[in-house]
Amino acid sequence: MNMMEEQIEKAEKVISTVESQRDTYEDLLKRGKKLLLNPNKAPFITDLIEKMERTWIEANEQSKLRLAVLTNTAKDWEKYDEMRASINEPLEKLESELKRYRKYYDPVMGAKKLTQKKGVLEENKKIADEMFEGIQSCYKTIMVLAGDDKKEFLDREVSEVEEKKTVIDNCIETLTKLQDYNDALSKAVNHAKDLEDWAGPTNRKLKEITTDPDMSPENRVKEILILQEQAKEKLPQLDPLDEDYKKLLTEEDLEKSETAKNTLQTWQEIKEFVREMCEELDKEAGSISSDQKLYADYLCGVKEFKPWMEATEAKIKEALPKPDSLESALTLLEACKVFDAECLVEKEKLDAAGKARENMEKASSTENEVAPLCNRWEAVKKVSVERVERAEALVTTWEDLKKTTEDLTLKMGDVPAKEDPNLEELEKTFNAIKELFGRKKEILASV
Repeated sequence: MNMMEEQIEKAEKVISTVESQRDTYEDLLKRGKKLLLNPNKAPFITDLIEKMERTWIEANEQSKLRLAVLTNTAKDWEKYDEMRASINEPLEKLESELKRYRKYYDPVMGAKKLTQKKGVLEENKKIADEMFEGIQSCYKTIMVLAGDDKKEFLDREVSEVEEKKTVIDNCIETLTKLQDYNDALSKAVNHAKDLEDWAGPTNRKLKEITTDPDMSPENRVKEILILQEQAKEKLPQLDPLDEDYKKLLTEEDLEKSETAKNTLQTWQEIKEFVREMCEELDKEAGSISSDQKLYADYLCGVKEFKPWMEATEAKIKEALPKPDSLESALTLLEACKVFDAECLVEKEKLDAAGKARENMEKASSTENEVAPLCNRWEAVKKVSVERVERAEALVTTWEDLKKTTEDLTLKMGDVPAKEDPNLEELEKTFNAIKELFGRKKEILASV
């Protein structure tokens, strides 16, 4: 910086020297221009005066330009020194933050704390990055005048700042690892909570099933078997989740953190509760014989089928809506097909109920309701098939009628342009329309 002050002082002296010669220069210039007016002037006078004027202007402008460059460089150097000192504040703050980075064993608190720390990192990183950009910009300006003898020194100063800035990458890397850890712990804790949320209501449900005097035996069997199926899905999740907890909460973590101990203890309690719940369900399900399970499947299947059967029998007694366009006929056909598919799905359920009863080792003495229900289903299915067939016939006839009508319209439009129109063909097409219209009317009446 002292070098710059010396250079500025020299530049100012040059300007002062040039300015001190202004009066002499202007006097010489004035006298020279008078000489130029003399027609008998010496030939070299013109070039001499122009060179003097040009030299003066260049010396004046260049001296001022050099002073401006030196002044700006001095300002940049001052700014360079200032920012090299100022950048320490955000970087030292991040150094201090980095030392306080740690794992959190409560994932909810961890998420909140990590968000705060990321905010501090981003804020100070932004400040440091902007300052370093300024340092690099000033460095480029300084180097223009500093010369090679100062380059090594300045390069070392910039490198020192770059070295300090590595704390930013260290913070990013550490926070990323902590975030990954917190995400993994959060996933494990949420998984454990899901298991607990299943076990609690299931425990209450099982007590209700086994103590409710109004629940039928077959419903009791079915409800227990449903819960047992859920238990078969939940139980295999315990051991892998336990391994996750062991990896996440090491002995070292447990020694230094009470929160880690509490998190692990909560998991141990949930794990034990879920395991006991699954064992209790297995015990209850184990007391149910194979015939009891099959009879429950039969009886519950029949009970579920009956309401659908009654509603469907009432539904087929209702008349179908009369379509008034091809579009509404297509809508009717789609509705009939959906209903027919529904009939097939329900029949599969009834067949499954019948199969369950047939598979019982000891035949039940109760009346088998599957056969009469099958007869009722057959009657409904017959109506459904007929409706689909009529709707398909209606749509086909309507489409043919539309196509034939369009064909007749096209042919009628060509008649004036023909010398000898084929009236026989027109009449044939017209008769086809009449026939299709009559068929459509007939089908509509039967829908």
